[in-house]
Amino acid sequence: MNKIWPVLTKIRIHPLTWLLLALGVLTARFTELLLMFAIVLCHELGHAIAAQLFGWRIKSVTLLPFGGELETDEHGNRPWHEELIVLASGPLQHVWILLLTYLFYTIGFISDYIYTSLILYNFIVLFINLAPIWPLDGGKALFVLLSKRMPFLHAHRLIIIISGVSLFLALIGLVAVNPLNMNWWMVVGFLIFSLWKEWKHRQFVFLRFLMERHYGHNKDIRAISRLEAEKDIKIYKILEDFRRDNKHIIIVKNKDEELGKLDEAEVLHACFTSKLAYRPIGELLYPY
Repeated sequence: MNKIWPVLTKIRIHPLTWLLLALGVLTARFTELLLMFAIVLCHELGHAIAAQLFGWRIKSVTLLPFGGELETDEHGNRPWHEELIVLASGPLQHVWILLLTYLFYTIGFISDYIYTSLILYNFIVLFINLAPIWPLDGGKALFVLLSKRMPFLHAHRLIIIISGVSLFLALIGLVAVNPLNMNWWMVVGFLIFSLWKEWKHRQFVFLRFLMERHYGHNKDIRAISRLEAEKDIKIYKILEDFRRDNKHIIIVKNKDEELGKLDEAEVLHACFTSKLAYRPIGELLYPY
């Protein structure tokens, strides 16, 4: 309980959610919206409690009308398996929701209407979140897997592109199948805005990833990566090849001749403390 209580104190309800609940009262759809809200709450608490158990720095849990957002102070340097567990902990809540709904219906505790509504909304929230679109669980899980195979910056750019393509296909499907459904348009609108914001802030996302490493928050080192760089390459270009869960050794060369080696801590210090990001990497081999 000591682990769960801090999570509960960080729950925030988005103003749009309050607005829709109020509209639900006026349009006699309050029960449906309340059921959807309860499912979203369980889903987000699954993420948040898992993150809390791993010791993540949770900032807030915001509940939106058709989903939620767990905001943490972690920026890509947690072990990849931790991130996947936290991401999976949301969708896993839908299993016990389904079983409990069936049990309550079997013993006559809930009506046919509540039963069918819970089953429907449970699957809707689950399948929406599994879509390979940022910032949904499916999109974030795909990003974690991509960032294991390629540098962090490249993986982040790629997931935004994949998300954009997936969202475009979803938009075509919506127009073709159910163009007048305002609920789905709200979901699509939220995803478009979130994806645009992620693209706009992509450099800040990368900087936070690097700064966490600079301040020593990358505790889980799984491999050593050797990066070769010509002495005239700018320092910031080397940083673009940094990977999660890796410790980097930079081999500075002059054509085929090896001039020396640099630890990633030296390169990060030069970038963030000495403000030398746009200087040639070769200068770090000499006093400056």
